[in-house]
Amino acid sequence: MVPDEIFLSDLEPYQVGLEWRHAQINRTVLEKGMVLGGKPYERGLGIPPNSELGYELKGLFKTFSAIVGIDDEHNREGHVEFVVLGDDKELWRSGFVTKANGAIPVKLDITSVNRLILRVIRGEKGGSGDQANWAEAKIIRRSDGSE
Repeated sequence: MVPDEIFLSDLEPYQVGLEWRHAQINRTVLEKGMVLGGKPYERGLGIPPNSELGYELKGLFKTFSAIVGIDDEHNREGHVEFVVLGDDKELWRSGFVTKANGAIPVKLDITSVNRLILRVIRGEKGGSGDQANWAEAKIIRRSDGSE
């Protein structure tokens, strides 16, 4: 049986495309605790810019949610864009953000999505060390009993 709610940090991605460093589970790409807008988060994914992670959902989930942003401990403003794709279609795009934007909540309908991709794109003002966080990234099961 599929749990009602699953953190993506508990799943193995089917696709990993990373530019300069490994994605991190429950910490930033520089292996520190995640902090966005002054609030620490215990669960999530730290992904370097120009990278993506893909997850196989098999159409079993209804909602994707996360809190995104550049980690507070990052030594520069940073400049990245967060993108969510479902079955190769864009579902959401943050626009380019900096650390000053703080924590940005994301909640999307992913009903019938088979493959979910989380992508981070480096902006013109960004650097290779930008610490993009997908804090509390999770998927919530469909409530209609489908499995």
